[in-house]
Amino acid sequence: MLHVTVELIYRRAVFRGLFMLEESVCRYYRPTAKGSRCVFIGVSEWKALNNKYLQYCKAGGSGCPVLATITKKMSNNQARKGGGRVLLEEG
Repeated sequence: MLHVTVELIYRRAVFRGLFMLEESVCRYYRPTAKGSRCVFIGVSEWKALNNKYLQYCKAGGSGCPVLATITKKMSNNQARKGGGRVLLEEG
């Protein structure tokens, strides 16, 4: 009986969007007008490299070199600006 109750609670949570079903997808892997892709990679680059990066997207962004680069740039910008709200700084 307990197993059935836990299973029902889990299914309701999945239905409400609280959990991903089988795998955790990176928050930056999004549907776009040109299909689902990483929002940090351009359309033409994604078409050429999607097999390389899709594994990271499907793993919730874990180990992704693109996400690591963006995160590093964001932390560097915040340190330079004193915690400012600029996402990326040119140069």
